[in-house]
Amino acid sequence: MNTIRCSLPEHCFPSVREAFNSVKIPFIEDDETAILVWLDSLKEGDKVFQNLKPFQVINRIPNMNVITRKAPLARIIQRISPYFPSLFKFMPKSYILPFKNTQLVNALEREQCKYIIKPDSGSLGQGIFIVQPNKGYLPDDTMAVAQKYIDSYLIDDTKFDLRIYALVTNVNPLTIYVYRGGLARFCCEKHGSNTIYSELTNVAINHNSKLIVDVFKRMHDEFGIDTDKLWKRIDESIGLT
Repeated sequence: MNTIRCSLPEHCFPSVREAFNSVKIPFIEDDETAILVWLDSLKEGDKVFQNLKPFQVINRIPNMNVITRKAPLARIIQRISPYFPSLFKFMPKSYILPFKNTQLVNALEREQCKYIIKPDSGSLGQGIFIVQPNKGYLPDDTMAVAQKYIDSYLIDDTKFDLRIYALVTNVNPLTIYVYRGGLARFCCEKHGSNTIYSELTNVAINHNSKLIVDVFKRMHDEFGIDTDKLWKRIDESIGLT
């Protein structure tokens, strides 16, 4: 292992440096002779791919950033789903804005249901808001995705989401490892209080001190949820994406 050197960017997650230290892989910034080139950010990806040496490998798959942004992800699933309508049912009805502003406004009037709107390249909950029907919503020209709001499964009358981590190590054949630990992010206010703290689960918005150690175990033991089936559906949605 000591013969493998890694090239790291100037700024990378401390956990990455700790991981390389733990397995005794030396690393320096911009090492042109390193076998492994590591990127934390996708922004420099195109430039790094162009300059890779024949003997180097990188921790990113080319064009993977397409599925890390909300609008391109919605678009590619919308393009493939008509060919396999029975498979691609896991994504809510979506409108890519501003291209579908008119269709969204019509849907709000016609369907009488809520939509959640997320900026295309946003993070940490910034710019996310929920649109109620019959509120006279006027969309602007911001690139975003609007999705039909789905009422959430609740624990302790509180909304939460699941952050599932998947590692793609090969495209052909497709090889994916899904971490069964994951993370459950809870709102800090009870469902129904009609505030962002009861509707949005982003950690940057909620400062929640409540700790639930094993959400899946509780879902299975207390509420009779078939968690094996749930994991299967999660795995399928990851693979199909």
